[in-house]
Amino acid sequence: MKKTIWIIIFLCLAIIIGFFVGMYLYNKEDNYNKLENNEEQIMYNNITNNINTLEIETSTSEEKISINTEVIEEIYYTQCDHLIKNKKKSISNLINMTKDDLIEEYPNWEIKEFSKERVVLYKEEQGFCNEHYLVKDVDGLVTIYNMDNNDKANNLVEITEIETKYLTENDQENLKEGIKVYTKQKLNKLIEDFE
Repeated sequence: MKKTIWIIIFLCLAIIIGFFVGMYLYNKEDNYNKLENNEEQIMYNNITNNINTLEIETSTSEEKISINTEVIEEIYYTQCDHLIKNKKKSISNLINMTKDDLIEEYPNWEIKEFSKERVVLYKEEQGFCNEHYLVKDVDGLVTIYNMDNNDKANNLVEITEIETKYLTENDQENLKEGIKVYTKQKLNKLIEDFE
């Protein structure tokens, strides 16, 4: 019986010691995990702060013209009171320019709009724009002339292949007298309507 008591005491001590060793190891691993998680949290916070810093630095940098920027030139002609807008087809010489760079490059122009998406340049000219057209019936074909500042046809622009005999009577009458058209867009629209 004494032996049984000693075995029971030994088992109880082993269980108690095992419990404390298990708790010790569990707490050690838990503290290690907490330390590891804390280090991960510190690294995450540092990365987040660096990203925020980068965002702040980028947002404060100057906008520049890119290959995708739309550049529009607007010229107002005072003599004929027309505003002509042209989209620049080639802007390779303007890429990476800031607003200040553009002011130097275009000293006689006003910058109405400047963003990485769109740039609008504006200036006034004292003359007469070259987008005044007279569309007439000449020898049965729709013919286009440039007009001078006195509204007179001065230069032949194009003899189209559009025969006037296939147009409406109203269009034929208008073409005999001549139709005055201002801007290339309106001229193109008129010609499309005749086709």
